[in-house]
Amino acid sequence: MALDPTNQYQKQFGQAPQGDPEDSYWKDPCTGKVAISGQWQFKYLRRQGLLATPVSAAPDIVRQVDSISQTPWLFNSTINKFYSYDDPESIKVKVDYAASKGMAGTMVWLMHMDYQNELLSAVHGTSVRGGNSETKPAKACLKRRGKHRGNKRGSRRHLRSLQISDSNAAQARTVVLF
Repeated sequence: MALDPTNQYQKQFGQAPQGDPEDSYWKDPCTGKVAISGQWQFKYLRRQGLLATPVSAAPDIVRQVDSISQTPWLFNSTINKFYSYDDPESIKVKVDYAASKGMAGTMVWLMHMDYQNELLSAVHGTSVRGGNSETKPAKACLKRRGKHRGNKRGSRRHLRSLQISDSNAAQARTVVLF
């Protein structure tokens, strides 16, 4: 990161460092090598204090936002670690972009990484009921939530989300339909 501390695109040296507490070793099926991913879930960025709020870093960590992708990233110079992720602001930018282009919707994968529904609320544009607990997979179900959303022309569109959870899966998928 010393080459350009304002640019998230840097050459990687060596293996990825240990990620969050759920990051574990896995075997690459192609090379047979064992490694860790170095990934951090949003919930651990919040739980372990790297993020002071959903959109601000802890005092000793630098937070930047990529000007092209509009995604945030963190750099901890004390331990020389880089973290890229989506937060409520970057998710809102993506959902608004899809709506402005007249796209049929967006999709979010693995919502179990959320923290107190902070990310899911950005998708819905409002606080999600049950916001005092993390997003958890439910028994096999299909849920629909609806909310009117205006666009630039002043007409009203109906924003619907479809949450599909499988009791046997460790994740839930959310699809937002415009």
